[in-house]
Amino acid sequence: DVVESAQEALREAVDLGVKAERWEAVAQASRDLLDCTGVWDPRAAAEMLVLHQACTARAALEKVLMTALPLDSPERVALRKRNALDAGGALKSASVQRQIVDAYLSRASPAWRRLAPKFPLADLQASLAACGTHAVCLDLHETLHEAVLYLAVVRPEAAPSDDAAPPVVGRFLLDRAALARARKLAATVRDKQRRRHLDVGYHDDGAPPAHILLSLVKEVEGAALLGGALAAVEEALGEERLAGRSASSGAGGALVSLIIDRELESFPLEACGVLARCATARDFSLPLLHLRVSAAPNAGKGAADKSKLRFICDPRAEDRNGSNGTVARPEDFSTLCEAFETDMKSAADWGGVMGSEHIPSTGEFQRAMVQSRLFLYHGVGPLLAHAPPAAIATLNLEECHAAVLLDRAENEAAHRRQSKVDTRETAAVIALRSAWSTAALLSLRGCNSVATTQWHLDPATVHKRSVRLVKEGLLAGTGVAEAVSKHGAKLVLEWREACAVADKAEVATQDLEERFAASEERRAAAEAAGEAGEEPEQTEEGEEPEKVEEAQVEEARAAATAALEARDELDAAMGGIEAALCLVVYGVPTVSC
Repeated sequence: DVVESAQEALREAVDLGVKAERWEAVAQASRDLLDCTGVWDPRAAAEMLVLHQACTARAALEKVLMTALPLDSPERVALRKRNALDAGGALKSASVQRQIVDAYLSRASPAWRRLAPKFPLADLQASLAACGTHAVCLDLHETLHEAVLYLAVVRPEAAPSDDAAPPVVGRFLLDRAALARARKLAATVRDKQRRRHLDVGYHDDGAPPAHILLSLVKEVEGAALLGGALAAVEEALGEERLAGRSASSGAGGALVSLIIDRELESFPLEACGVLARCATARDFSLPLLHLRVSAAPNAGKGAADKSKLRFICDPRAEDRNGSNGTVARPEDFSTLCEAFETDMKSAADWGGVMGSEHIPSTGEFQRAMVQSRLFLYHGVGPLLAHAPPAAIATLNLEECHAAVLLDRAENEAAHRRQSKVDTRETAAVIALRSAWSTAALLSLRGCNSVATTQWHLDPATVHKRSVRLVKEGLLAGTGVAEAVSKHGAKLVLEWREACAVADKAEVATQDLEERFAASEERRAAAEAAGEAGEEPEQTEEGEEPEKVEEAQVEEARAAATAALEARDELDAAMGGIEAALCLVVYGVPTVSC
């Protein structure tokens, strides 16, 4: 009775909050209702988790938008006026001023149209069915006493019925010490990647970033953190879907849209557990994914028209033919502009600007993005370090179905120049250059899918990613999530399996060599005893002395060598685990040309 009374009060609070558009209150009430509902009503629990994430994401996304918009932007003025009316208690149904502001924002602001947080779960499932993806919602809630992870796996249903399997929901207590370790590892990876690519005098006597990143993956997928949730996701997806082929996307295995809390953004979730077997894209909320899918023709498949491909490559031609920090440049790689001219421009009809020709103006950045169906930024510094956020925040990018940002390949000289420029910028504007904030801003302006780098890499590796993702992936008709995972998380999974096979083969070979040596010693002892006319040493009754032939040892050595070669080939194909996992996708996973 107490639980039913609490549920009824919380449902009323959610309904009143939605009606009054008090999303902060809705976020709190929906999470409390989620706790009250639990596994007794999985569909209602999933709906509340989706609503909670949408309300939380709305606040974070609106903050990004307000930071990026120019002070004199009509859109920013309207948003500030609406917030002021809300703070004063104005109701939409009773306030004429608020109705006018809402009408203007709905007409003029793509961002406002994408901030709507409330849709029926059936509509969201229908959008998931359109692109053949499961939604895995993960939300982390921390208090002074515990860390709780909420999970909901929402299945795609074109026409949901009462007989359809309900969403899978769960609540998992996390080990706070393990969570702190994982956060420290994630921060260390990014810091080491930045320093080793920017500082020519950097000396690292600790573990390399690749080892730390692998430790992070193992920590996150362990039982203390996401192990239980990943097991539930694997059961919900089913082995048939994981091993099969998605009929709607053409991608091998399952498609998964990760709707995750921002506290989990720094973790390489795509490489953890069952997710490594899937083609995975992230998003900020499930309603935002629904709006993206609704805006993308054919759920994004073939939406990026090849006749409208635009690019900006190394805007200031800052990539020089030299090392990046302590990372040496391959002999067969010159500069980003030359490599783009050779490998990419001939693959399609690209329009855009290379920094080797001239420095693109802000207007050229804007035109390239607005006129594109696929926009490629292939540069040294982050996109929003070269194109002012205020210039991007006023664009309508609803015709841009995919943005690929292959950046963060800075060298020391470029970093020094940017550091001087940044003395005139606020910390909030500089923070917009993070992968999460940049993807959020482009998504709010209308872009349906954003692929971006998470940490610093050298220009040769960045260029190799662009060839694999754009030339061999998107332009060939492969969905963006599948193109990224093929040379990313799935390749890391194969490499980890190859490492396990190689380690097992080495242990087996060592064991066989030891047994062969013991066998040879016994044989030599027996021969010596025979020559001396002595009786050979007797074994225990019923025990036959083990005989290991040299041919068996050679066979084991050959198998171990083959396993090591296979592991090394995969490692070379990855370019290192830090290169394989550098890209992350936000938005519709099936967008392609």
